[in-house]
Amino acid sequence: MSTSVVSGHQLIPAPTGAVRSVPGARVVSASVRRLGFWSAVAMATTYILFVLASSYALGSFLSVPWDQIIPIGASILIAPAFVLLMVSIYYVTAETKRIWSHAAIAFAILYAAFVSIVYVTLLFVVEPQVVHHTESEVAPFLFGHGTFLQMVDGLGYTYMSLAICLTAPTFAGGSLATWIRGIAIASGPAAVGVLASFVFYSGPLALLGIGAFLVPVYGVLVAIYFRRAGRTVEPQTRFG
Repeated sequence: MSTSVVSGHQLIPAPTGAVRSVPGARVVSASVRRLGFWSAVAMATTYILFVLASSYALGSFLSVPWDQIIPIGASILIAPAFVLLMVSIYYVTAETKRIWSHAAIAFAILYAAFVSIVYVTLLFVVEPQVVHHTESEVAPFLFGHGTFLQMVDGLGYTYMSLAICLTAPTFAGGSLATWIRGIAIASGPAAVGVLASFVFYSGPLALLGIGAFLVPVYGVLVAIYFRRAGRTVEPQTRFG
């Protein structure tokens, strides 16, 4: 139990777990730390599940309709987790740099809106027709090369990469923050690769979409960052 000065030289016990005052530090509230940590964990976990379930190695072991339900369901869950993560980063960003994290929220919302429309349509409109072999009834909503939903999906993930890129200026100090900042910066040009992989949908060009795999790495590192934040953010390791 620590003590604090209230008047003159009188000292009274401070409550256990009270926030420690650190010169030059900004307090990160418990609610922000929890939301930031768990939204980062949820985003990274669902994204990894989506990648694994969509891959041939694991997808080939899933029977119909689970081969679609699991990856699409995971994709639906990525979106709200990602938006909440961007909001959490905004609340721990220095006032002078909040324009960047605010812009990141805007792109995150665009991403979430676009991909939510795509995956809800695929899961609840298209997939039931596919299971009953009547997919011709929903032909305009099928997902494939050059289709409407595919391009909306590609634009959504492009916005996701741009949202991550915009958070780069908000991270400063410390090796972990440096890694996060580097991944965020790399997500900028990767966004072009993501869009190109959806537009051209060909072998070599599809490899440009590898930028999307920066997302779960970013999520894991930001989760660690929020976990380590503690009750205060030290000047040399703070956001922004």
